[in-house]
Amino acid sequence: SKAQVQDGVARFDCKASDSGWCHYTVYPEACGGGRDCALAPLQRFAVARGESRQIAGLRDFKLCVSLDDTALGPDF
Repeated sequence: SKAQVQDGVARFDCKASDSGWCHYTVYPEACGGGRDCALAPLQRFAVARGESRQIAGLRDFKLCVSLDDTALGPDF
């Protein structure tokens, strides 16, 4: 998976996945990787292998990516 932000638009590319999907959980930058972060995810979504998704307005965030739809916490 690859994620990048340019001109206020975040792009998430699912390059490869054994399951056929990349599952993303996007947290506010304020979580800083701490397990005790009480902030809810900004977004949760899946992208098919070989596809991408763009979201406008995401600037400062932390990202978790997995092969299944298990909810991921901000402890990355």
